[in-house]
Order: sequence, then C-alpha cells, then structure tokens
Amino acid sequence: MLGIQAGIGAGLKPLFLLVAVNVELVLLFASRRRQTLRKPEIFAFLIVTALYLIHWLLVPVAMRDAFFGRWLPLVHYGYGAYSVSFEQVVETILESPISLAAMAAALAAAMVCAQRRTWLRHHLIAMASLAGMALVLIFLQQRDWSSHRIPLNVAGLLCLAVLVIEGAGSGRPAGDNRPSPLGNGS
Repeated sequence: MLGIQAGIGAGLKPLFLLVAVNVELVLLFASRRRQTLRKPEIFAFLIVTALYLIHWLLVPVAMRDAFFGRWLPLVHYGYGAYSVSFEQVVETILESPISLAAMAAALAAAMVCAQRRTWLRHHLIAMASLAGMALVLIFLQQRDWSSHRIPLNVAGLLCLAVLVIEGAGSGRPAGDNRPSPLGNGS
C-alpha cells in the first residue's frame, strides 16, 4: 500500500517523485543493504509510476499534445504570478514557529544519527531526509504558501516525536540492565 500511495503521489505531483527517490536513496546508503531495493513497496511504487507513464503513451495524441503543449505551460505561466523571491520564502519560514521547530528537530535528528547509532536510526534518517527535501521543494516552487510547508512541518515534527521516543527509551539510570519499557533492548 505504501508503494502504491507513493506512486500515486508522484503521478499527481511529479516533484513528489524527487522526495520519494531521495528518501529511498538515503535509506539505501544508510543501511548499505541492496536487498532494500527488492522490497514489495519499491516494486509497487515502480509499477504504479510505470503505469502512469504508459498511460501518457496510450492516450490519444491530441490529448497528450493538449496537456503537455497547452495546459501545463498555461498553468505554469499562471502560477508564475504567485512566485516570490527566495528572501520572501525564507521570511515566511522564519515567521512560522512550527516550521522553525520542524527544521530544528530535523537538524537534531540528523546530528543524532551522525553521532551515534540509535535504535530508531532509520526512522530518523528517513524523516530528516524527507524534511530536507521538503525544504528544497519549498525553494524550488518559490511560493510563500503555508500549504507548501506542510511536508516540512510534518516530517520535522515526526523527527521530534522519534527523538522523544528515543530519549524515553534510553533515559534509564546507569547500571539498569532491565529491558526498556519501549522494547528497544537498550
């Protein structure tokens, strides 16, 4: 289901393809296991994405020409009216306490992963890379719309939640060899 949802998301907004591929590549690099590429969600994602691309090959030529030749350029031109400078994008992010907290949490998650192995390392890596790519997409789109910050905010706040869980699982007194109440074995 996850792969199907990711494929649909990438079909609806191709910029999401960058996000999905980024997270998968970061996790592949972090785990150093190529078996990750053989997981069912990767196959589902590739199949849905391929079906979407094949769909554009099978539609009538007039439809394809109208969509890519007229509608997409027209929409792109229309959205250009809402473009803002990079400085305005930065201002909008800095004015949002949620976005600031999300960026701080994503940065903290990246630093925790770089410093030591944590039992939730792959979750932190996935969420931090998602937040980082979401930030890149905010700048690529050059809009100061709050809706464009939702992926950054969600990924960053999930980093914060995972960091809290990580801290709760490792916050026992020294010499306490009992298993963690969270079941992490630390």
